Amino acid sequence: GDLVITEINRQPRIGGATTVSAAMWFEVYNKSTRAIDLSNWYVDRTSAIGTDRFTVDPASLVVVPAGDYAVFCASTTYQSSATSAYPLTCDYVWKDSTQVSTYVGTYKDNTFNLQRDTDDLRFWIEGDSSTGRKISEVHWYYDAVNGYWPRDARFSTSLDPAHLNETDNDTRTNWCSTTATAA
Repeated sequence: GDLVITEINRQPRIGGATTVSAAMWFEVYNKSTRAIDLSNWYVDRTSAIGTDRFTVDPASLVVVPAGDYAVFCASTTYQSSATSAYPLTCDYVWKDSTQVSTYVGTYKDNTFNLQRDTDDLRFWIEGDSSTGRKISEVHWYYDAVNGYWPRDARFSTSLDPAHLNETDNDTRTNWCSTTATAA
């Protein structure tokens, strides 16, 4: 419970109806009193289209200080049009710009795309999904009674700051769409 997934920008549509996969990102929060080194942590997601995964490269030195956040991005720059590129501040980039659409190895995955309507996101330590220990997970979905989790294609989905823990981030009502200025 020391690391909590707190914000997700999934299948964003920046400035139009087309998904801009380079603008996908998610944020984690360290609620402990010590720094957490994410080297070799395994990250995966699973939806109806399949499972994608990557391992945090130790050479990237992703260490989250106590009470601080880390941001994982598909790219450090995304475009909202043919001429407008916007930078992202990222602690780790999971895609490799030299490889267009193929899985590129342990530390990068070009097919890792967070689905808008139904998907999950998980962090593992000391191994992968079959051998490791799950540290944080969020699963967003549609159900007939409550509908979709917040899923505005223009903004990220954020966990209410009053619920920054691994139990509360599993509850749909603790998440909301951010505003235009939040991202």
